[in-house]
Amino acid sequence: MFVLNALNYVPLHTGLSRYTERVVAGLSKKLIFKILAISPERFEPNLFNHGLPSSYTSKRSSYFASKALTQYFLDYRHLLFSSKAELIYSPLPDYLVGCNNCKQIITCHDLTPLFYPNSFTAYIYARHLLAHYCNKAGKVIAISKFVADQLIECFNISASKIEIIYNGVETQSIAKPALPGRDIVVIARHDHNKNLKLAIAGFNIFVKQATYWSGSLILVGKPGKETKNLQLLAKELEVDSRIRWISNVSSGHLFDIVSSSLCLLSASLMEGCDYPLLEAQSLGVPTLASDIPVHREMHTDVAILFDLNDGGISLAKALLALTESPALWQQLSLAGMANACKFSISNQVDLIAKEIQSS
Repeated sequence: MFVLNALNYVPLHTGLSRYTERVVAGLSKKLIFKILAISPERFEPNLFNHGLPSSYTSKRSSYFASKALTQYFLDYRHLLFSSKAELIYSPLPDYLVGCNNCKQIITCHDLTPLFYPNSFTAYIYARHLLAHYCNKAGKVIAISKFVADQLIECFNISASKIEIIYNGVETQSIAKPALPGRDIVVIARHDHNKNLKLAIAGFNIFVKQATYWSGSLILVGKPGKETKNLQLLAKELEVDSRIRWISNVSSGHLFDIVSSSLCLLSASLMEGCDYPLLEAQSLGVPTLASDIPVHREMHTDVAILFDLNDGGISLAKALLALTESPALWQQLSLAGMANACKFSISNQVDLIAKEIQSS
């Protein structure tokens, strides 16, 4: 038996939380394990938290959880001792510092905070704690080759200690491509690395040229430090009436938005994977993505890659081509679905289970 460390899991609609939920659900069908977590309603009957709080009950605990530091205010070591666990696996980038005698496998999703931090705290966490965790862990799962390369370059992690296991998407949701929708969708927090400024600039150029097009740009994501400037930019460019801002949305509503859209685009400056692109492709929705390493790695020839440094001109050109050519829309739809099939959750879970069993 092994222990799955999910102490920093919080039941929110975030990429890390959804990744954890998918992996736990998949592994539960294959392996026997106990889960170290603070969210019993999500992980029963595998929960293993006797003596731990069932929720974040104080400001102090909530603060530590928000900074991915849950292990530093909990006494969990007695649980691991009683379990006699020989291995600890985490779908999160969390090494348990009090368990140095037990082999640990952790997951590194990205090193974006080193380059585009949302806060000084985020940068310090990535530069020091994440680097320490990755060096201490017996194995680090990287969710893309780009992340693996960054681990080697930035943290001096040995390549032999890194295993690349790509994120998986629900292949059973893949449907035949429908007719093109009307709206353009972006799923991204209002953070600097998401580069929504370029998305709005490219959209502005596009709508000025495509006078025949009546759709909207739908920005789905949590507000942040960039929100005010983004809204001011939209107003200055006189496209604010054509942009819908959605901060909270259910999974079902988000599915409806994406599946009925013209395309999904990502203008990110850096990503570890960029999961929304795979989700859109699984639904037969064409994708447009910034020309960055991980997008080239996972989406060359299946998405239109556009320049980051031309003020949105190439993005606008791609949108024009997509609205004017049903054949191109259909081609990208089919190519994306085929690409999504390569990244199935079942394959992802199989590879993680194999890594756990061989450790």
